[in-house]
Amino acid sequence: PDGTPDGTPDGTPDGTPDGSPFLADLADFAADGASMLIRSVLLQGSFFAAMVCASRRLGASGLAAHHAVTQLWMCSAYLVDGVATAGTVSGSRLVGAAMGNEAIAPRGRRDGSTGDDDAGAFEADDVSFEDILASLRSVCARLVLLALAAGTAICLGFARFRACLVRAFTSDESASDALLDEKLWTLLAFSQPLNAAVFCLDGLVYAFQDFGFVREAFEVGVGYVFAPTLAWAYGKTPTTLAAVWTAKVALNAWRLVVVGARIAGWCLTRRGLRAACERRRVGGGADGGCEEGRGARGSSPRDFDESAGVEEGVGSPTTSAEGSFRHWRLRSPEEGARSP
Repeated sequence: PDGTPDGTPDGTPDGTPDGSPFLADLADFAADGASMLIRSVLLQGSFFAAMVCASRRLGASGLAAHHAVTQLWMCSAYLVDGVATAGTVSGSRLVGAAMGNEAIAPRGRRDGSTGDDDAGAFEADDVSFEDILASLRSVCARLVLLALAAGTAICLGFARFRACLVRAFTSDESASDALLDEKLWTLLAFSQPLNAAVFCLDGLVYAFQDFGFVREAFEVGVGYVFAPTLAWAYGKTPTTLAAVWTAKVALNAWRLVVVGARIAGWCLTRRGLRAACERRRVGGGADGGCEEGRGARGSSPRDFDESAGVEEGVGSPTTSAEGSFRHWRLRSPEEGARSP
């Protein structure tokens, strides 16, 4: 047989002719990491800029109140980040399943044959591309609704227990007065559902590996929405804490509109999902990233065997439109063994 004694093709230990696939994967990883780094720097920079504005225009008591609002502002993040993580994990699994589905010839093996040979046969309409897309839409809708419900609950809690929350943070009379400002507290409370939806959408868009778009949306939001609004709050006479936090609300409103439109108008469409699959293939997707019967980085051909997962009780689940799970496994014909 061709290849090295251990069964891999001639070349590097991982079976590639040279190190270029590894370097390409590393470059993709570095680019995605840089995008997320820029996004995180901009996010923390927005909090820092708001703090500087509050410290210069509102004095010590206003700065103390500002820090208390920052902690309350993040309440929804502590809860909804779990929902966002669930969206990233579930969405990534479905996108991976769509990659495998796209690589399979309709109703049969990758070579297009429809014989009775069970080795490598897969009924494509058991888990169709449309089923996976419908499942993605369902997952996104349910998680956003769950995040909105959590944000609404926090909003109601803020409205009901305002005095108790203020006393929990400070006993200083001037800081308490700043926190009990009606405009500030109304803005803080009603921003919680907005924040929850934004945090959830962030997690969902990561499932499609759309990190570059997230970075660009943040750059535009900070430069053209947050900064002008904060400059208006800084120049306002008198400057109020509610005006300072209006800039953060405006930034999150921008994120909600832009990221929500990206997910609904592109990621959850047929073209968008196929583009996400292709991005994973080019970016060095794992076993599921196949094209014309080969892995994304020259891996050996793999066929799907649905029965293996059902019989052995294991396997990676692919959800159908109804939300049920169907098991599929990857099998290497050359090795004659099944692997998850």
